[in-house]
Amino acid sequence: LKLRPAQRCAKAHLQAYIDHLRSTGNSDGTIVNRLGELLAVTAALDPAFDPKLLNRYISALRSKARPVRSKTHVRPANELVDLGVRLMRGATNPADLDHALAFRDGLIIAFLALHPVRRRNLVNFELGRNLIRQGKGYMVTFAGCETKNGAPLELPLAELLVEPMNQYLDVWRPVLMARKGRWTRPVGTRVWVSGDGSPLGEEGISGRIELRTREAFGKAINPHAFRDASATTLVIADPARVRAAAP
Repeated sequence: LKLRPAQRCAKAHLQAYIDHLRSTGNSDGTIVNRLGELLAVTAALDPAFDPKLLNRYISALRSKARPVRSKTHVRPANELVDLGVRLMRGATNPADLDHALAFRDGLIIAFLALHPVRRRNLVNFELGRNLIRQGKGYMVTFAGCETKNGAPLELPLAELLVEPMNQYLDVWRPVLMARKGRWTRPVGTRVWVSGDGSPLGEEGISGRIELRTREAFGKAINPHAFRDASATTLVIADPARVRAAAP
């Protein structure tokens, strides 16, 4: 710790840092990001810093970086919205559990495609706290303690989903809440309800989304991949506003 920041960026130290990052499961792309941050902070702290060595490491890693997970199966966000709408339109009989599940699954899929929140936020989505009636529509809100970066998030529910959300809360959610399955427990203010009349959990939501997307596209798409779909679709549809994907 007595060394200047520039002296700490010696070859042996850099290699040990890279080896450590690899040993903890980081991809080359993530390591490139970490080294870029190291370069920026070292340059800010120490005017004597020469970035040549660190830049060589970054260039070498960037040239061979490959995604850890393949995203070739991710569909455009509009196709995911269309899938959700089709499922909701096909649900016409509140007395039929399959129809209730189809409407719920369709609304979840369309909601997530248009509001790509994290799975934890989707699961813990609550009336009056995260979904708030405002005029003829709704506001979707998450406090800072509910988001990964600690920043509050507030946005209007997509207009396309206002009427389906009304239908779900007035018709389909009560139908599901009335179910008395083996694992029934109080739903409270949770928005998403399982076929057992309980709050829909993380595995339940992931399973239903993957089931419906596999049936529609031949390959399952998990909830996290909806974030990739939305960001990629935004880049294509409105590149000037690409920074809107970050929050």
